[in-house]
Amino acid sequence: MGKKLNIDSSKRDTNTKQKILEAAINMFAEKDFNSVSIREIAKVVGIKGSSIYNHFASKEDILDAILGYHRSASNTVFEGYFEGSRISCEAEHMSLEVILLSSMLTSMKFMEMPDMDKIFKILSKEQLNNDKIRSFFLQEYIIKPREELVKVFEELVKRDMVKDIDPMQLAEEFHSYVIYKFYENYMLGRDKELDFEAMKEDFGKHIKFFSEAIKKEN
Repeated sequence: MGKKLNIDSSKRDTNTKQKILEAAINMFAEKDFNSVSIREIAKVVGIKGSSIYNHFASKEDILDAILGYHRSASNTVFEGYFEGSRISCEAEHMSLEVILLSSMLTSMKFMEMPDMDKIFKILSKEQLNNDKIRSFFLQEYIIKPREELVKVFEELVKRDMVKDIDPMQLAEEFHSYVIYKFYENYMLGRDKELDFEAMKEDFGKHIKFFSEAIKKEN
């Protein structure tokens, strides 16, 4: 991906802090967090190891900045989706499948953001040995999306668009496929290039199947 990671908007491409973050993302994704040293990151950036401490207190501080970028990007993309979905639930002309398909398009949009694929690789590799990353993944990929999906399905049940099923169960069932695909692509097949078109096709089939199974017959 040719674009630069937009974390520090004040200096962008020429900013040493951003270059450190970009180098760290590349190296953490290629190797792993514990195997990469501050000195190695500095060498890639082209500065002395001690100079990194002018920008970050530690390697953990660099990781915090990477997770902060991810969280900010996620909030920007998905808050708009969930708000739009709840509004769409109120529109009688919108089909259930179309409403749920918007989640796929939003997920793809997020995955295609600059350097996000590398951050996904870091999360997939490190969540088993790093408590901070494990907690981050649990909150950002399990708890928060399901809480928002529950609200969407509550509205769908209220509007009589889906069967009278517990919204939490609907959210968990719908969301579980997304988590499965995350593991399939980023843990089991992390050395392969992501095929976004194939993923879109898979998500489309899942949404069509799920919509047919839960929609309320009038």
